[in-house]
Amino acid sequence: MLNNGSDSDDPIQFDPKAGVFWQGVLILLPVLMLAFVGLTSLRQDEHAAEQESQKQAAQAVESLARTVRSAVNDDLERFVVAQNGWMIEMRLASQPSVTAQFLTRVCKLPSRLGSELIPDSKTAIS
Repeated sequence: MLNNGSDSDDPIQFDPKAGVFWQGVLILLPVLMLAFVGLTSLRQDEHAAEQESQKQAAQAVESLARTVRSAVNDDLERFVVAQNGWMIEMRLASQPSVTAQFLTRVCKLPSRLGSELIPDSKTAIS
Protein backbone atom coordinates (compact mmCIF):
# COMPACT_ATOMS: atom_id res chain seq x y z
CA MET A 1 0.00 0.00 0.00
CA LEU A 2 1.02 3.55 -0.70
CA ASN A 3 1.40 5.99 2.05
CA ASN A 4 0.07 9.48 1.43
CA GLY A 5 2.13 11.05 4.15
CA SER A 6 -0.48 10.78 6.85
CA ASP A 7 -0.11 8.81 9.97
CA SER A 8 -2.90 6.50 9.10
CA ASP A 9 -2.36 3.38 7.09
CA ASP A 10 -5.18 4.16 4.63
CA PRO A 11 -4.37 3.68 0.95
CA ILE A 12 -4.55 6.66 -1.49
CA GLN A 13 -8.05 6.99 -2.75
CA PHE A 14 -8.56 7.70 -6.48
CA ASP A 15 -11.26 10.30 -7.08
CA PRO A 16 -13.28 9.05 -10.08
CA LYS A 17 -14.80 12.50 -10.65
CA ALA A 18 -11.37 14.07 -11.24
CA GLY A 19 -10.46 11.33 -13.73
CA VAL A 20 -13.64 11.88 -15.72
CA PHE A 21 -12.97 15.63 -15.86
CA TRP A 22 -9.49 15.17 -17.32
CA GLN A 23 -10.77 12.57 -19.76
CA GLY A 24 -13.37 15.08 -20.94
CA VAL A 25 -10.73 17.79 -21.29
CA LEU A 26 -8.50 15.47 -23.31
CA ILE A 27 -11.42 14.56 -25.59
CA LEU A 28 -12.65 18.13 -26.09
CA LEU A 29 -9.20 19.70 -26.57
CA PRO A 30 -8.62 18.23 -30.06
CA VAL A 31 -12.22 19.00 -31.01
CA LEU A 32 -11.80 22.64 -30.01
CA MET A 33 -8.46 22.87 -31.80
CA LEU A 34 -9.96 21.41 -34.98
CA ALA A 35 -12.92 23.79 -34.75
CA PHE A 36 -10.55 26.76 -34.38
CA VAL A 37 -8.41 25.65 -37.33
CA GLY A 38 -11.57 25.05 -39.42
CA LEU A 39 -13.02 28.48 -38.64
CA THR A 40 -9.70 30.16 -39.41
CA SER A 41 -9.51 28.29 -42.71
CA LEU A 42 -13.09 29.27 -43.58
CA ARG A 43 -12.34 32.93 -42.86
CA GLN A 44 -9.28 32.80 -45.12
CA ASP A 45 -11.28 31.10 -47.87
CA GLU A 46 -14.01 33.71 -47.57
CA HIS A 47 -11.45 36.51 -47.84
CA ALA A 48 -9.82 34.91 -50.89
CA ALA A 49 -13.20 34.37 -52.56
CA GLU A 50 -14.19 37.98 -51.89
CA GLN A 51 -10.97 39.27 -53.43
CA GLU A 52 -11.43 37.04 -56.47
CA SER A 53 -15.02 38.18 -56.95
CA GLN A 54 -13.92 41.83 -56.67
CA LYS A 55 -11.31 41.23 -59.38
CA GLN A 56 -13.88 39.57 -61.62
CA ALA A 57 -16.37 42.38 -61.00
CA ALA A 58 -13.73 44.99 -61.88
CA GLN A 59 -12.91 43.12 -65.09
CA ALA A 60 -16.62 42.90 -65.97
CA VAL A 61 -17.06 46.63 -65.33
CA GLU A 62 -14.06 47.46 -67.53
CA SER A 63 -15.42 45.26 -70.31
CA LEU A 64 -18.86 46.82 -70.02
CA ALA A 65 -17.35 50.31 -70.03
CA ARG A 66 -15.40 49.55 -73.23
CA THR A 67 -18.54 48.19 -74.90
CA VAL A 68 -20.71 51.11 -73.83
CA ARG A 69 -18.01 53.61 -74.75
CA SER A 70 -17.75 52.28 -78.30
CA ALA A 71 -21.53 52.22 -78.72
CA VAL A 72 -21.93 55.70 -77.26
CA ASN A 73 -19.05 57.07 -79.34
CA ASP A 74 -20.74 55.85 -82.54
CA ASP A 75 -24.10 57.29 -81.50
CA LEU A 76 -22.52 60.53 -80.30
CA GLU A 77 -20.64 60.93 -83.56
CA ARG A 78 -23.86 60.41 -85.53
CA PHE A 79 -25.66 62.90 -83.29
CA VAL A 80 -22.96 65.55 -83.70
CA VAL A 81 -22.99 65.12 -87.48
CA ALA A 82 -26.78 65.37 -87.53
CA GLN A 83 -26.74 68.36 -85.18
CA ASN A 84 -24.20 70.15 -87.35
CA GLY A 85 -26.37 69.48 -90.38
CA TRP A 86 -29.44 70.82 -88.60
CA MET A 87 -27.56 73.91 -87.46
CA ILE A 88 -26.34 74.59 -91.01
CA GLU A 89 -29.85 74.15 -92.34
CA MET A 90 -31.28 76.45 -89.68
CA ARG A 91 -28.70 79.15 -90.43
CA LEU A 92 -29.28 78.81 -94.14
CA ALA A 93 -33.02 78.95 -93.70
CA SER A 94 -32.64 82.18 -91.76
CA GLN A 95 -30.51 83.66 -94.58
CA PRO A 96 -32.31 83.03 -97.85
CA SER A 97 -29.69 84.92 -99.86
CA VAL A 98 -27.00 82.26 -99.18
CA THR A 99 -26.56 79.81 -102.03
CA ALA A 100 -25.05 76.37 -102.28
CA GLN A 101 -21.99 77.81 -104.04
CA PHE A 102 -21.21 79.78 -100.87
CA LEU A 103 -21.33 76.58 -98.81
CA THR A 104 -18.99 74.71 -101.08
CA ARG A 105 -16.53 77.59 -101.33
CA VAL A 106 -16.45 79.00 -97.77
CA CYS A 107 -17.52 76.05 -95.60
CA LYS A 108 -15.55 73.59 -97.74
CA LEU A 109 -18.51 71.26 -98.07
CA PRO A 110 -18.59 68.87 -100.99
CA SER A 111 -20.62 70.36 -103.81
CA ARG A 112 -23.23 67.60 -103.67
CA LEU A 113 -23.79 68.20 -99.94
CA GLY A 114 -24.09 71.96 -100.43
CA SER A 115 -26.63 71.47 -103.16
CA GLU A 116 -28.61 69.09 -100.97
CA LEU A 117 -28.71 71.59 -98.14
CA ILE A 118 -29.78 74.59 -100.22
CA PRO A 119 -31.55 74.39 -103.50
CA ASP A 120 -30.33 76.76 -106.19
CA SER A 121 -32.21 79.98 -106.54
CA LYS A 122 -33.35 78.74 -109.93
CA THR A 123 -34.99 75.63 -108.47
CA ALA A 124 -36.19 77.22 -105.22
CA ILE A 125 -39.88 77.47 -104.69
CA SER A 126 -40.96 81.02 -104.03
